[in-house]
Amino acid sequence: MTNDNLLWTLDEYQAVIDYKWNYFNAINVLLSSNLTRREIRGLNRKLPQTPEKFKIAIEKAISLYSAIIKNYTLNGRKEYGKKLFRGTRAGKIDMSFLSTSDSVSTAFEFAKGFEQTKRDNGVLLVIEILNTPWINLDMTTDGQGLREPEILVLPSQIESLEELSLSECFDIAKQQGETIQAEQIILKKFSLLRCRKVTLRELDYSGERTDLSIEDLCNMYEQYIQDIDTVRSTVIDSTEYDEAYKRVLQFKEKCCTFMHQRFYEIHQSIDSQSKTEENGIQVSSEYDMKEVFIGNTGEMYHVVDRGAGEEYYFKPAVSKNGSDRPYIAHIQEAAYRIQQIINPEHAVKCNTIQMNGMFGAIQEKVSIDIEATKAFIEYFDKGRGELTPEIINQVLDEYLVDFCLCNYDSHASNFIIDKSGRLRGIDKEQSFRYIKEDENRDMMFTTNYNENYGEKPAIYNTLFEQMKQRKISYKYLDSLRYRASRLAQYPDEQYIKIFEQYAYGKVKTPEEAESLLSRILDRKRGILQNVEQLYEDIYNKRYKNKTSSVLSSAIETTEGATRTGLINEQAQTIKNAELSKAQDKEEQK
Repeated sequence: MTNDNLLWTLDEYQAVIDYKWNYFNAINVLLSSNLTRREIRGLNRKLPQTPEKFKIAIEKAISLYSAIIKNYTLNGRKEYGKKLFRGTRAGKIDMSFLSTSDSVSTAFEFAKGFEQTKRDNGVLLVIEILNTPWINLDMTTDGQGLREPEILVLPSQIESLEELSLSECFDIAKQQGETIQAEQIILKKFSLLRCRKVTLRELDYSGERTDLSIEDLCNMYEQYIQDIDTVRSTVIDSTEYDEAYKRVLQFKEKCCTFMHQRFYEIHQSIDSQSKTEENGIQVSSEYDMKEVFIGNTGEMYHVVDRGAGEEYYFKPAVSKNGSDRPYIAHIQEAAYRIQQIINPEHAVKCNTIQMNGMFGAIQEKVSIDIEATKAFIEYFDKGRGELTPEIINQVLDEYLVDFCLCNYDSHASNFIIDKSGRLRGIDKEQSFRYIKEDENRDMMFTTNYNENYGEKPAIYNTLFEQMKQRKISYKYLDSLRYRASRLAQYPDEQYIKIFEQYAYGKVKTPEEAESLLSRILDRKRGILQNVEQLYEDIYNKRYKNKTSSVLSSAIETTEGATRTGLINEQAQTIKNAELSKAQDKEEQK
């Protein structure tokens, strides 16, 4: 089973997004132990201007490195199946994060552009990344799509290099399925364009050590900025220039060594995490078991494990008329696994188990805040009260879980709020009941399939309708992008395994089971694009019938001002939950 610890944290996701949209130029400057063109030419906007911003840039570089290694490990360390192309000036390859595409046409345009300037020579590179961690930036999104795959590779070193002709470069691209427009004209006009094939391999940081802390580097940073200004403004080979230049190189070496040591520590940590598997709930031989009656959940038992001092709920996998239904337990366990992928901070631990000769699902007992839960239910069922921004964010965190499970039984009574203020989705037994009917994958849960049973609509539909009506800011949807990215990272072949026991137990034939699994996987695929479409649909509906451009502008300004607060609040909630989880693990050790 795939290790969920290898999915991105919020900081890692944000670091990838920042790199994707070109907010990361400073990182590669800091990763070079030599002076770069940006530093020498005075491109200050590419450098952090304060020690505080320098610290943020260093932390983002470390988060970006961790994100790439995690995703690479999560997906079985698969090599990128194609050669990459990059148009560059003078063939320079910095030992830094490298993002490029497998399109020779795109790379050629850059190489041609450099070649046609007076100060630079363009070079077209064919790049092979053997055993080097990489990610496809298409697996993230922040409202804009990329025209072609953009591959981001870890800092690397050159294993081998050979000269090629432009014709040979085009031949490689055509073997990879690319069509070259006006090939013969280009070959004739740019026959002298330099081309090279390089093979990259991952850098080894195991020998790099430093006692410096990030605070030590921050204390040196203002001197570094002053020295850069001196290098730019004084005469080369003057005493002042030489001293400043020497200090710059010393600082950059210390900065690189610090990051390289952190990179090595990330490798060590991820290697350890990838070998760690989560243990399910196991009850000792000393336990008490008593039947309880909670709502309309059917047969259920309260279990007290006297040996471990823990409390659980056990639900036998039987229908309400007493018939064995093993798939009921399997879907509860599968739902927990999906919560772990998408919304681990609020997942209620659950797995299958045999107890007193009965097969069923056992889950953690959660201490419920009765008043908060009652207020939550009354908001959706009776329209009373208000939801806090924190609870709205948590509802949307759970939304993607229920979308993946096609769980239309997500009315307010199937949620609780615990004593820590965390919203928990429970009772996922109805998952996939209506997956055939929902073949269009309705992101808004517009149909209430349980209306005939007297149930209210899914709470998500209520929330989305309030966004359309401008009662709630649609900017809360921003949180879905991070959750969707975690789901997108998860390998399809491992995702399907989560549901195999459920599917084969639910239907009568293997063919039906495979058909069901295919539908389940379809709900995962394209989740990033589906989230963007949801965002766009709600936004367009919200502003479809504008009555006043001034009023609309005022609303946009107000919502824009609150967006940062909403995102920061969500980020802090996630970080607090991650910290709590880490502390729990430490205590268990």
